[in-house]
Amino acid sequence: MNCVVRSVCQNRMVRFAATGRADERMNVKPILYSDVDCFYAAVEAMLNPALKGKAFAVCGSSEDRHGIVLAKSYEAKAKGVKTAMTTWQAKQACPGLICVPPQ
Repeated sequence: MNCVVRSVCQNRMVRFAATGRADERMNVKPILYSDVDCFYAAVEAMLNPALKGKAFAVCGSSEDRHGIVLAKSYEAKAKGVKTAMTTWQAKQACPGLICVPPQ
C-alpha cells in the first residue's frame, strides 16, 4: 500500500523536529494520503501473480450493467485508464488492457 505522509507546511515541520517544541503559529496538521484505488488492484495482482507488471483493471460486468473501471493498476493508470471510465473507453485508451471481475 502506497502511503505518503505529508505536512501542510513542511519547513515548519522540519523546524519543529529540530527544536523539539511546537510554535504557536505552526498549526501543522499532517495529512495521510493512501492510494486505495491502486491498492485494490494490487490485491488482485497478489491473488493472481500473472497480472503483476501488466496493465489491468478491475471492472464491473458489462453484461449485467454498464461495465466501469472500479480499480486499475499503475501500468493501466500510466496509459490513461481512469476510475469510473466505461470498459470500452478504457480498452480504447489502453488496447492491451486485461479486465478482471471484482471479488
